[in-house]
Amino acid sequence: MSKVLIVIIVIIVGVAIFMVAKQFQGVKFENLGSLFKVNYSVPSGLSGQKSNVTYSTGGSAPVQVATKPAPTPPAGFTASELSPYYGEVKIGNVSAASSWNGIAQFSLNTAYSGLSTPVDVTGWRLTYNKGQVVIPTAASDYSPTGFEYPGDIALGSGNVLNVYSSASPVGQNFRMNACIGYLNNTYSFTPALPQNCAPVYDRSEIVTYSGSCQSYILSLWGCSVPSANQINNFSGEPACQSILNTRFNYASCYNRNRFQSGFFSNEWRVWLGSPINVDPSHDRLLLLDRNGLLVDQYVY
Repeated sequence: MSKVLIVIIVIIVGVAIFMVAKQFQGVKFENLGSLFKVNYSVPSGLSGQKSNVTYSTGGSAPVQVATKPAPTPPAGFTASELSPYYGEVKIGNVSAASSWNGIAQFSLNTAYSGLSTPVDVTGWRLTYNKGQVVIPTAASDYSPTGFEYPGDIALGSGNVLNVYSSASPVGQNFRMNACIGYLNNTYSFTPALPQNCAPVYDRSEIVTYSGSCQSYILSLWGCSVPSANQINNFSGEPACQSILNTRFNYASCYNRNRFQSGFFSNEWRVWLGSPINVDPSHDRLLLLDRNGLLVDQYVY
């Protein structure tokens, strides 16, 4: 390469360096981010939603976090009167006291809310035209002793709370479980508890019993309890009598299944022991959180 060509290249490089240096003269390092600003628009599919755009170090692509659109208040309410749980918990299955049992009821459910964390509804109020009721406490795990200390009712996604005007025969409200139906054999619940109890024995345990004993045990469906007379029919089979005496009850079912998956139900039940005077024809029910803010409205 000739000396002339080398000199020309050196001059060109020098001029380029001088021009770049002049362009950055007076620019502070904390302002350099403006040179790499990224213009970003909200995708059309998120129109009407709030969005936050953040940038990671190194000038990487923005990350958009979309939030739910603000709810529209029902007639007669303003946005400031809506609870943070508005639309998350719904009122349903409202019925006035009937002539045949005198029991009124309503339910709260989270079946369609997609809650990420449970909502504590104890202390919330359900108001109607002639009065109101306050959601009380309940036992989340009703033990066979019956002395479970009640706590706040926390409804998770897909849960339902059924509230009745009748009184609890055990003096407790509770979350339902896979053995709770056995209590029907000792107490009179209105309405009755479900009769779909978990197994209290394995088939392998009874295969050596007489055919008549096995047939009888297999005939005990749901949450049935054998009577004393039925047990006495197998007086010549101590093993058969033993399983009939000890297994078919709430305590045995609870202790056997308490730690099995699906033991606890999505349903809670509350018995107020006081009237729910909703109008049998038409009424307006408002569900209010502890701060008196509207969670849901039900009109019929």
